[in-house]
Amino acid sequence: MEQASRLLNPNILAALSAVLVLSSAAMAIERSVTVPLKLAGNYPIFEADIDGHTIPLMFDLGEDSALVLTRAALEELKITPVNSGHAVSDVKGNTMESPTFTVRSLKIGGASFSDVSGRIDIHDPSYQSAHVGQLGYVGPLLVHDYRIVLDYRHGQMTLIPPRIHDAARAGCRGIVVPFLPEWDGAPVTKAHTDLGDLTVVWDTGAPISILRRAVAEQAHPNFSGQFLTTQHFRLKDTNFGPLELRVIDFSQPPGSDGFIGTNFFVHHVVCVDLPANRFLIHN
Repeated sequence: MEQASRLLNPNILAALSAVLVLSSAAMAIERSVTVPLKLAGNYPIFEADIDGHTIPLMFDLGEDSALVLTRAALEELKITPVNSGHAVSDVKGNTMESPTFTVRSLKIGGASFSDVSGRIDIHDPSYQSAHVGQLGYVGPLLVHDYRIVLDYRHGQMTLIPPRIHDAARAGCRGIVVPFLPEWDGAPVTKAHTDLGDLTVVWDTGAPISILRRAVAEQAHPNFSGQFLTTQHFRLKDTNFGPLELRVIDFSQPPGSDGFIGTNFFVHHVVCVDLPANRFLIHN
């Protein structure tokens, strides 16, 4: 699975959100902010201003930290991380300690955040991430008060602040798909497929949608391939299929059957309504 060595842990979202409120203050804005978004190697990249430097970042729904930066980015920003670590794990179950840091200012278009806590981008040698020009990641904890509209086809990402009541005019509209409540605010939903009902993690850090191999083999005992296409991929009462799935073994997060990745997002406009724990999807 060609994605960053990180995985959103739903069990710590509530605690991290509380920490974020204290460590990352967002300046109130009165209107939506739209920034260019480009796909590089099937990863969504945008530019942010960090302490006066332009830094290319990925918006990563599967990241449990507000901000992750590479060592190259920290060197450019002249930031020295502290020794205390942030525990991270990848989809293969490898666990690592990632040193942490704080940036004074982070801006995404007209949306400003101050005193943002982050961690270093670190990976197990057996499972490296793809680098396609990004120098880090922004996770949903940074923008937890916003609705984020991801429009890959038109190459843009829109941040809708809480003060905007008519979010539909800014693009946050469509079929409503709620997050599963038992995942404590993580972007996880049910999908009804040819293989049965699946628990899927929505992950903009995944360059293609993923299916757990055990699920594929249960539905097709003689299956030994790397890809499988489900004709039906129903979210609520709408079929968004067909959808190609890459079949792999993975261990994290437990209880999940797969990931919704870039090959879904490129065909649909997806609003991530973080305050309401739901997606809104339209074509």
